[in-house]
Amino acid sequence: MAKLLDRTLPFVVIAGLVCVGSCVWITKDGRSGTAASPDDAPRELRVLPSGARDINYRIIRGLGSVTYFDCALEEKDFRQHAKQGSWELEEISRPVKVLRYGKHEPGVIVTQGLNYQRIQKNNGGLRVTYDRESRRMYYSSSAR
Repeated sequence: MAKLLDRTLPFVVIAGLVCVGSCVWITKDGRSGTAASPDDAPRELRVLPSGARDINYRIIRGLGSVTYFDCALEEKDFRQHAKQGSWELEEISRPVKVLRYGKHEPGVIVTQGLNYQRIQKNNGGLRVTYDRESRRMYYSSSAR
């Protein structure tokens, strides 16, 4: 039994390292950027409202798919987009911290606006916030 373990252990370790390395490589595929309008944005951002402009985004595909974007948008356009998505908006009564699009971008605290969240058991889901002060929409969608 000890000889069998001595022979198979290196293969188990190598297989484990390959698996972990593959997972890291798969989830590392991401891109970020800016776009002037939805027409200039990547097709993965088809969830953008039609009146969106000054768009910042980060898209990560793989095991932990995540899409972040923020954009300038009028509240009436945000409400129309929310209605189309069947989002039940809530008025913000306590400050909401919003993640930004870039890897190293600081979060934003929204104190006046609208919020929608659909959180899954694994903490993924959809988070959408509209900031009345800056007239910006913040969107975060995650598979986990």
